[in-house]
Amino acid sequence: MNQRDYSYYEAHAADVELDEITSDEYNKQILHRLRDHDLKSIYVGERIDDFAIREGDDLGWLAYFIGRSESLRELTIDGLYKDEDEGREHRMVHALSGAIARNRSIQDVSVLNLSNDGFATIARSLC
Repeated sequence: MNQRDYSYYEAHAADVELDEITSDEYNKQILHRLRDHDLKSIYVGERIDDFAIREGDDLGWLAYFIGRSESLRELTIDGLYKDEDEGREHRMVHALSGAIARNRSIQDVSVLNLSNDGFATIARSLC
């Protein structure tokens, strides 16, 4: 994931091509729904039936759209893949903690299979 600041996403949100920031059609549809404030619940992790993080998914854009969503009520973060790539959990948690802190519509956050540090980072973003 490229480290960009929030102003980058704000400046490019209207013209970003979702095909270029995600790994597959299903994730693209989820980003589209987040962008259009038409998604109430999202599971982020490796499950096939929701936003499955793979090579080619820009977590910065995912976090931006989660942070800006006005309809999102439930967020589940699953770090099942942390043993595969030690830095991947850190990148996901870093991106999503900022999104959680900015979002005002999320009412329920569930955290599964994260390290103690990852869990603590997410917990701090809820305050």
